[in-house]
Amino acid sequence: MDMASAQTILAVRWWARDGFLVHYFLQLPSGYGKLVKYFDDPQLQQHAKGSINGSLIGSKIYYTRYPSLYILPIALTMKLGINNLFLLRLWAIVASLLSLIFFYAFLKLITNKIVAFTAALYFGISPIFIK
Repeated sequence: MDMASAQTILAVRWWARDGFLVHYFLQLPSGYGKLVKYFDDPQLQQHAKGSINGSLIGSKIYYTRYPSLYILPIALTMKLGINNLFLLRLWAIVASLLSLIFFYAFLKLITNKIVAFTAALYFGISPIFIK
């Protein structure tokens, strides 16, 4: 969950303002202008050529490669009126630490505690995890 992404923060703000179902639980990377939402209509799809997100299901402007449900807790927090960026990033930190705990628990099931702890520690201090 990358809360440093401007696209994620924009999606969170618009989800909190308009509601989740209005945006189909998907991000809109082409921006949230008043006219952009109409580019998914069949009559106007030819105008979305510079901002489409895939041709497998047609020219769609919403990001459809994977669900954007990871930003749902952040959007709910913003919907409650909490707009402090640190508190919003706290969700990302909690989710990352929980994933590290689950990683350790999974490795402990298939190996011993020392190997699981070493692997979880190595992954926890790696630059990819810290970023």
